[in-house]
Amino acid sequence: MRLLRAVGQVVQWAAAVPLVAALAAGAIAPRAGRAQPPQDEDGSPAAVFHSQCARCHGERGHTDTAGARALKVAPLVNDPRLAAMTPEAIVALVKADPKHRGVVKLRDEDLLRAASFVRQLARERQ
Repeated sequence: MRLLRAVGQVVQWAAAVPLVAALAAGAIAPRAGRAQPPQDEDGSPAAVFHSQCARCHGERGHTDTAGARALKVAPLVNDPRLAAMTPEAIVALVKADPKHRGVVKLRDEDLLRAASFVRQLARERQ
């Protein structure tokens, strides 16, 4: 049991190392406090994505940011796996990814909006 717990802690730490490195390098900024509403007033899927996700994923999902390079983020554009997923499935994927924990804490409705935009980006050709 102790071994399993120790292995689990090592896996969690290994997943956090790229995030910590990106934070230390100033490639991404930490979020303080509770869930933040989208910065844009309209709350559209694009607005939520641009205010909460673009710092790492890029404005158009090309992962052309310092944060994306530090975290080795795959492009969202022209991704058939994401294009075939529902927004709900994309939200589940984001919530399960250790790189997203603690960086962005959004309300479920905002996560769904951003996921809709991600799916749209995934369907675009580069």
